[in-house]
Amino acid sequence: MFCCPGDYLFGERLTVADCYLFVMLLGAERFGLEAPKPLVAFRERMRARPAVKVALAIEGLN
Repeated sequence: MFCCPGDYLFGERLTVADCYLFVMLLGAERFGLEAPKPLVAFRERMRARPAVKVALAIEGLN
């Protein structure tokens, strides 16, 4: 985990801030920027969410 009290930035519940961070981490990954391990783990947790899988597929980003 990173400095947060749960799986997400503000605890155990997903917020818009988590979604924005996920998009920023996808951009960093696309441009070859390495994120710290806790943020990579966060990105992969987000990527595993069913709704995120659908959104990425629709956008052609999977």
